[in-house]
Amino acid sequence: MEFKEIIVHVDDSNNCAARIAMASDLAVIHDARLIGVYYRHGLRFPTSREIENGTGLLEAQQNLSNELEAAAQSAFSSSVENKRIASEWRACDLSDNSALIMHARYVDLVVIEGGFRPKTGTDKIFSADGVVIEAGRPVLLLPPQGRQTRIGRHILVAWNASREAARALNDALPLLKRADSVRVISLETGHIKPDMVGVLTHLSRHRVKAITQSVRDNDGEPGEVLLGQARNHDIDLIVMGAYGHARLREISFGGTTAYMLKHSTIPMFMSH
Repeated sequence: MEFKEIIVHVDDSNNCAARIAMASDLAVIHDARLIGVYYRHGLRFPTSREIENGTGLLEAQQNLSNELEAAAQSAFSSSVENKRIASEWRACDLSDNSALIMHARYVDLVVIEGGFRPKTGTDKIFSADGVVIEAGRPVLLLPPQGRQTRIGRHILVAWNASREAARALNDALPLLKRADSVRVISLETGHIKPDMVGVLTHLSRHRVKAITQSVRDNDGEPGEVLLGQARNHDIDLIVMGAYGHARLREISFGGTTAYMLKHSTIPMFMSH
């Protein structure tokens, strides 16, 4: 597998320029087409009093929405043109995850801002956690507070031999092949000790040189242990499976996945 089409979520946040730059760099490295997906700002229908007063609220909202979209598209275009990347701009009218998720199913990688925020039944704001579980594609989550200039030199793979971990490992092969170092870490919980020989053999077949390490969580938070290991080894990307499922309009996560989404200041590559 190679990354030949990449989506980056573009918005009006202060962190967006860094996100576009990171996605653009990945597109250059992998000779991929970069697609910018932007959510237009929704319009609030005016009240009867506002209509009577002739405030022109809808027109003002539309003008502001157009200005914000134009600024976002300009930032995206500048980045891809400077790096001579094949690109495409897609603006969506929906304000929830559904549009991005549908676009994601026809590409190889999705780049979004990370972070975790529990959803409520009426919450229709874009959420990273929903994209991870529902997109059906690997997702690269960049921390809001991060200032990384490049990722993928030193990669940590969280391994427990589960379906999700296996999916993430294979989805990340284009990155693992280009890494300077790959460290596969298994968390020993109770009497469970994942097979590390098998994962090393599989990676070697793809010409990925990796080292393995087994650590115990000592009844602590597994996510905290992973982040501690990542900091100790100057890791700039964590590859791991995402555990959870969608229940009607609610996203339910496993404990480690939720912890990592909430606390990680290191970019994460997740597959479900």
